[in-house]
Formats: sequence, structure tokens, C-alpha cells
Amino acid sequence: MRRTCLLVISMGLGLNTATALAQQDVEDAIAVQSTSIETSAEVQARIDALDDDTRAMLEEYRQAMSQIADLTAYNEQLGRLVDTQRVELADFER
Repeated sequence: MRRTCLLVISMGLGLNTATALAQQDVEDAIAVQSTSIETSAEVQARIDALDDDTRAMLEEYRQAMSQIADLTAYNEQLGRLVDTQRVELADFER
């Protein structure tokens, strides 16, 4: 009987130890997951900031390209105007 009681007590202590170890494993896993989530959030914030910067630079590029097209057209128009004025000046000189 005494042996049975000791066996039951030993099993109980063993279960408590196993439960404590399992609980520690779960807590460790939760801590790792929590750290991973925090890191992911930080990385996503950096990605979002880079995306915002990229979109801003793309808009600046598009505006610059539009301005180049406008200035090229203006330059061509002025070139035609100068050519016309040269012809008119040549006509006056005759």
C-alpha cells in the first residue's frame, strides 16, 4: 500500500513537472510568435514608407517628362517662328 502511494505521488510529481515544461514551451512559442509579429509590423512599415517614396518619385518623374514634352513643343514652335521671321526679314531686305 505504501509503495502504491509513493508511486501515485511520484506520478503526480512527474505530471506536474511535465505540465510545467509543456507550459514553458507554450510560453516560449508565444514569445517567439509575438516577436515575429512585431518584426513583421516594423518591416511592413518600412515597406509602406518606401512605397510612398517610390510613388512620390514616380509622380515627380511623370511631371518632369510632361514638362519636357511641353518645352520641346514650345522650342519647336519658337524655331518655326524664328524661321518665319528670317523669311520676312529677307523679304524686307529685297
